[in-house]
Amino acid sequence: MGKKNNKVNRTRETNKALDGLRRLGFAYPAHLDEFDDPDTVFEIYMHSAVTFFVPLSSEVNDTNLRTGIREAGNFLSYSLETHPVIARNPDNSLCSIACKRGCSYCCTLRVTTRPANVLAMAFYLRKKLSPESLVQLIARMDEYVETTGRLDLEKKLRPGIMCPLNVEGDCLGYEYRPNGCRTHHSFSLQQCIKANESPDDDVLIPQDQNRYSIQELLSEPVSVITVLLGLNNDELEFIPALLIALKDPDASAKYLAHEPVFEKAHNSELLNLQRQARKRPGFTPLPVIGLDHWNSEDEDEDEIEDDDDL
Repeated sequence: MGKKNNKVNRTRETNKALDGLRRLGFAYPAHLDEFDDPDTVFEIYMHSAVTFFVPLSSEVNDTNLRTGIREAGNFLSYSLETHPVIARNPDNSLCSIACKRGCSYCCTLRVTTRPANVLAMAFYLRKKLSPESLVQLIARMDEYVETTGRLDLEKKLRPGIMCPLNVEGDCLGYEYRPNGCRTHHSFSLQQCIKANESPDDDVLIPQDQNRYSIQELLSEPVSVITVLLGLNNDELEFIPALLIALKDPDASAKYLAHEPVFEKAHNSELLNLQRQARKRPGFTPLPVIGLDHWNSEDEDEDEIEDDDDL
């Protein structure tokens, strides 16, 4: 009976969220119909939209925004975890993702994120860390921002400096880590070590490009809904933005009041330089097996019906 009631409640929440999205003006983008499997793409796109919007459908406040961000992040992680990733090396031998807990070579890379994600992370860290640990983290972040601020523009794309959230190989904010951190991976530990030892070289990290496609697919509806809610969705430099949020206890209220609280963490010049790069440094896809059809179905989840209004 409990499982049945839970399913009924989820259906009600889903329908309420879909109604709210319609009123908001949210529409399923036509360009996604060009995918090889548009039905599956529609399902996971709309699932991401509903997952994020369910808590916000009742009221847009800081608590519900954090909940939406957490649930959207969890769904992205689930989607990546259930996505089959088996690749072939250039010699045709099989390989799998080399990433393991405690491995933090990628934590020296530049990371960007969005304002709502930053606020959720800041709230989480204030709850998790002791006052002393929080002061120490802010001090490390101040040092990071000062050091990277002295770098020239191109060097900022790949600073090669350890993230201040990394403590002995573990991320203090792992549960609310940016989407880029959730998605980044490697098929070769040796190449990651080489890239870490030679940050100025274009060391190629073999990756599955489909994982980034999944991230883009699931992140898009969250961004669209955020904008439709009238909230800023600028791409921000992660650590500078998080530092602002941790130092200002009113950052969330200011953000919801449409104040430019993260303006200093939005580097349009750096973002333009990033977009101009046609090939990502340190990125190369491998031929991947079993990616013709990705499916996120779960027997306990309600399917989202195709709706012409969306």
